[in-house]
Amino acid sequence: RLSHLQVLVIKSLVNHQAAQQRYTLHDIYRQYAYEKLSADEAQALRSAHTQYYISLVLRGLTYAALRLSDRAQAHIYMQESLRLRIHIGDAIRDYETLALRGELALMTGDLAAAHKEMRAVETYFKTNFNNPLMAVYRAFALGWVLAFMGDRPAATRFADQVQQITSDPAQCTAWGVRIMVALGADEPAFDEALPEMLAMHMDNIPFWHSTLNPDLYFLCSFSLFLGWVACQKTAAARAQLAWLDRQGYFGHSDMLIWIVPGALVLAAQLGHDAEARRLAHFYQTSATQQHGWTRSWRALQTAVVAFGGEEAEAFSVEAVATVLRHLAG
Repeated sequence: RLSHLQVLVIKSLVNHQAAQQRYTLHDIYRQYAYEKLSADEAQALRSAHTQYYISLVLRGLTYAALRLSDRAQAHIYMQESLRLRIHIGDAIRDYETLALRGELALMTGDLAAAHKEMRAVETYFKTNFNNPLMAVYRAFALGWVLAFMGDRPAATRFADQVQQITSDPAQCTAWGVRIMVALGADEPAFDEALPEMLAMHMDNIPFWHSTLNPDLYFLCSFSLFLGWVACQKTAAARAQLAWLDRQGYFGHSDMLIWIVPGALVLAAQLGHDAEARRLAHFYQTSATQQHGWTRSWRALQTAVVAFGGEEAEAFSVEAVATVLRHLAG
């Protein structure tokens, strides 16, 4: 049975742009429909169109502010984007902005708020579209939230679901979450196939550098780094650490809180005791310890015991970044 869109294409009412995976209304019919609008309707349509694209710009500015660790400004941009979405009745995009609120909470370590927002997004798409796969894909960060909270069974179920989607971003999400789940497992060896699969799918994505979702980009990159560290592939881990530096993540305290635990284990593996002591102190005095996976990762706790302890020196972002760059080689 042909879908409604296919029927419209056959009747030449709609054009199918296969390369862009888009459908567009034929210009003649677009003009005909526009001429049927009253002056007030046309003005309302132009206003909604303008507000829609302003909301897109604001969403992009939100991500830009996140990359600069300006969380307060990111929240302002996000709220205004959400207000415009609601005003024009764009329900789907409205929930994309709510997902951004969950990502913002996750990146600042507020796991309870992140869990609440991502569950709301998942429930919305399950209820309104009756599509569980779309629901987990829209709430992609939920997998990391569940893993960080220590709910390994729920995180694994999430990864199993999202892995049914064949796109590379979905596959990256699934493998990234599986790495975080494995870090909390009470097993003697870490499966090196996990970071290998994540690396393969990340290499298959040509648009990462222009993605509209840098949080997903960071979560996958961060998970890959931890995966290489966990299976003691130190050369690959150092290369990934250097790559994180090139992306500018060493310049922001929010990002360093995520990176330091893996770097501490890497320093211990490499026998870089001085760097390990400094990173252990930073770890002990940072907000990283609230994440469940850091408490359950045995290699990390072993390194903290071996190299932890109070030091007089206070660590700035620049000082910690210097230590990480030395580890990256």
